[in-house]
Amino acid sequence: NNNNNNNNGDNDDDDDEGVIDAPIRPLRFVNTSDLPQSLKKKFKDGWRPILLSMQGDVADMLQSTPVSEVDEKFVLETYEIAMKKLLAK
Repeated sequence: NNNNNNNNGDNDDDDDEGVIDAPIRPLRFVNTSDLPQSLKKKFKDGWRPILLSMQGDVADMLQSTPVSEVDEKFVLETYEIAMKKLLAK
């Protein structure tokens, strides 16, 4: 499997046909108007408050870390911290 990545983020690997580079957006930024009616209330009343609480628990880390340093390790670390604080509430 030969991956040839160039500077614009395109991947010339034929195995990735149909896959495009796209930014990953946190669920807290989901626009409820884009959700099916059956999910709007569940997300708005159930998930959004939890996600906002978790975000608040690691807000200092999120604000003080440059985007270029946000990697898998950072995401896992902030998730684990936020989950511990959420479970302690």
